[in-house]
Amino acid sequence: MISPSLLILLALLFVLGYKAGKRGDGSLNRAYARFKKQMIQFLPRMVLVVIGTGFLLQIIPSALISEYLGADAGITPIFIGGIAGMLVPAGPAIAFTTAATLAGSGAAPAALVAFITAWCIFAIHRILIYEIHLAGSKFLLVRCTVALPIPFIAGYVTHLIS
Repeated sequence: MISPSLLILLALLFVLGYKAGKRGDGSLNRAYARFKKQMIQFLPRMVLVVIGTGFLLQIIPSALISEYLGADAGITPIFIGGIAGMLVPAGPAIAFTTAATLAGSGAAPAALVAFITAWCIFAIHRILIYEIHLAGSKFLLVRCTVALPIPFIAGYVTHLIS
């Protein structure tokens, strides 16, 4: 089944493509060439990430995921998901694929929200590669201190409403 967000993106793609084609300045052809180039680079990586994450998470038994990350585990999955999200040293392809695979293995929505929120705010690879060098350790300490509760609050609110 096609999701509403995908339908919106497809409609937007066609509207913008139509507008670019009407301009007649070759922008549609340049956009299509860029699309092909990015797909050649991105698609093989994405396939490998999806398969690799699936294999990795098959090593962890579903019963273990359900026990520690399932809805019956109370609020513990929020903390596990939040800490794990902070430590994932990878981009969105791995983070979101991991979350989707965990969801399919029985992880509670609250754990997934805490995981993704923590990854968005505290991705360790961004902190080590960019933030500490560009913004400085004092700014990083303040930012992390202020933002620390956010993944756990988001997970807890999800726990309350789901």
